Amino acid sequence: MTESAPLLSVQDLSVAYSQSSAPAVDGVTFAVRAGSMTAVVGESGSGKSTTANAAIGLLPESAQITTGHIHLGEVDLGGLGTSGWRGIRGSQIGYVPQDPGSSLNPLQTIGKSVAEALRIHKRADRKSARAQVIELLTRVGIDRPQMRADQFPHELSGGMRQRVLIASAIALRPRLLIADEPTSALDVTVQKQVLDLLDELRAETEMGVLFITHDLAVAGERADEGVVMQSGRVVEAGPAAQIFSRPATDYTSRLLADAPALKTKTHRQATTTAALAEAQAPFVSVEGLTQVYARNDDQVIGIDDVSLHVERGTTHGIVGESGSGKTTTGKALAGFLTHSPVASASAISTPMTLCEVVRSGPACATSAARSSSCTRTRTRHWIPSTPSARYSPNRCATSASVPGIRDRPSSPRPWRGLPCLPSSASADRPSSPAVSCSGWRSRGPSSPALSSSSSMRPSRPST
Repeated sequence: MTESAPLLSVQDLSVAYSQSSAPAVDGVTFAVRAGSMTAVVGESGSGKSTTANAAIGLLPESAQITTGHIHLGEVDLGGLGTSGWRGIRGSQIGYVPQDPGSSLNPLQTIGKSVAEALRIHKRADRKSARAQVIELLTRVGIDRPQMRADQFPHELSGGMRQRVLIASAIALRPRLLIADEPTSALDVTVQKQVLDLLDELRAETEMGVLFITHDLAVAGERADEGVVMQSGRVVEAGPAAQIFSRPATDYTSRLLADAPALKTKTHRQATTTAALAEAQAPFVSVEGLTQVYARNDDQVIGIDDVSLHVERGTTHGIVGESGSGKTTTGKALAGFLTHSPVASASAISTPMTLCEVVRSGPACATSAARSSSCTRTRTRHWIPSTPSARYSPNRCATSASVPGIRDRPSSPRPWRGLPCLPSSASADRPSSPAVSCSGWRSRGPSSPALSSSSSMRPSRPST
């Protein structure tokens, strides 16, 4: 390979999924040169992750490369078999997947997960591997790396798990790093530290980086080349500085115009006496909330003496670095803590429920909340940071998207995980449209057929 030849070359790549008529990737061409970063940007579903998975040979069975070639130097990656990929992945191509929640082994400590690549490729034995793991965890900005190496993935925040994946990907100092949204779960401080580390590795080892991201600011600041994708096709490619300062297409211009910017919002003032009285009483009030996680003989303080008030009709933002307690606070508000919060005097109150936090756990004042989770589901909802880790892979999106309906006491028995709707329409409940899931059908409450259990029988698939 000559000096001017690209490290990774993708030529006229097309990828199609068996269940879709249109290709997910259609005629994509770009290159990554040694020591440079190529950023691929675009909306969700534009084919960025599919392109990255094709480059490292991790396409699912339902996807197939229909046309095109992918070369790593002089090696044709499309012609590699299982044994051939073993010598490429990890040692020559590192990969940072998009979702840290489903990419780490839940039965292994993160120290063993990071050291696994070192041992498989015979770069370290068991004794020296731990020292290298501690160094890698330190370089990606994880505090107390000796303790963190002995923890399991569920004991870390989403940002920390993301950094563990980055540490695993760079452990063998590969020639090419494919990073799929590597900084999406990181705070700005750690994001800068990780990006600086990638720049250092590019300068030291001439490592090329294929950077998949939604963050146009990061792509414009760090990347050497830019590729803009829309609906599986490349709509613009060239030097990143030119693309993000002087875009040549309307689509890129719209992406740049829609990119979020740091702006302050003027607080709405109450105009009437009734609205003023309502605004004075907080809609949600948290006082002195403390959460302590106990692990063996060690204790980790998740949150300590947190107090906040959320007014009705407003958005309350909680910001901070990874591991600062943001998610723990949100879980406490939604009632999803796996361990009971402990504090001498703390409370979480809303207009419909009042939960006093005591050492024995939350005790809700309403009998409905004590009997089921229905009240919690109607008044408070939780959107997790890693959605794929919260959904069952055996259930379709229709079944998993309406968890609150399944918790209603008036609902009939769910049929194979399908969210069953109430048997009779209620004045305060809007009618729900019909939903279907893998051949099973449920009609909304406006349908009289729902009063009979026969309405939940499987529908015969059409032929």
